[in-house]
Amino acid sequence: MKIAKPESEKYSSDKTCPLCGGSGWEAFYDGDGRVVYRDCKCGLRQRQINEGRLKFANIPENFKGLLLENFRTDIYTDKRSQSIAANSVIGIKTWLNEFEKIEKAGLGLYIFSEAKGTGKTRMLASIANELVNRGIQVKFATSLQILQEIKSTWDKNTDYSEHRLLNDLSNTRVLVIDDFGVEKDQPWINERFLQILNERCNSKKITIFSSNIEPGKLKYDERIIDRLKECTMSVHFPENGVREAIGKEKKENFLMEVEACLKKQI
Repeated sequence: MKIAKPESEKYSSDKTCPLCGGSGWEAFYDGDGRVVYRDCKCGLRQRQINEGRLKFANIPENFKGLLLENFRTDIYTDKRSQSIAANSVIGIKTWLNEFEKIEKAGLGLYIFSEAKGTGKTRMLASIANELVNRGIQVKFATSLQILQEIKSTWDKNTDYSEHRLLNDLSNTRVLVIDDFGVEKDQPWINERFLQILNERCNSKKITIFSSNIEPGKLKYDERIIDRLKECTMSVHFPENGVREAIGKEKKENFLMEVEACLKKQI
């Protein structure tokens, strides 16, 4: 019999917990003298669950741990872009704060700007991290990764069928698709994405996209565009790339650290 979780307590990760012996389960006797189990106070089970969620989510390594509260709007080089970014952040924060209501409506997000390197992927990862931290199942992938996974199921030697993959993508609680619309315009691609979106929209599953193309200008089947308009809220990001500014800032910070180290040695 598994009972409610007790309040978690910190326990050193370099030692084996004396209560659970490293299993994550604490045994005790109930009122009838039977041995029952509960999550151990050391918090190992919760850490294992969180690690499992992160592994499943497959958020890019360099974006793991990033949260919306750390999203910088001052990195954009002009005031208009900073203002657009700030409004986008406010809108996404509201969406996250109202997630329970949003999920019942099945309303995802479509984050777009024509310019590359404007922070869209960083924002998608921040949203994914926020949801994973709440215990929500999230799957993160680029559209090209999804198509590659579909093509890999065509190999006769694989045990993972295309039907099963599409079913998994359709049923994941929150699906995050980065760089949507960069694929070649091919009938089989339209068919697969239409199938995924139809299934997700019909069951009110949240899908979050980033793209360099606004929904109405995508080269997909009109039915896909209609589904996007129906099941997502569009968020326009700045048309001002930030990679150069971020790279410059990193170099300046590094040089400052080197200079500080040299001064200590003198």
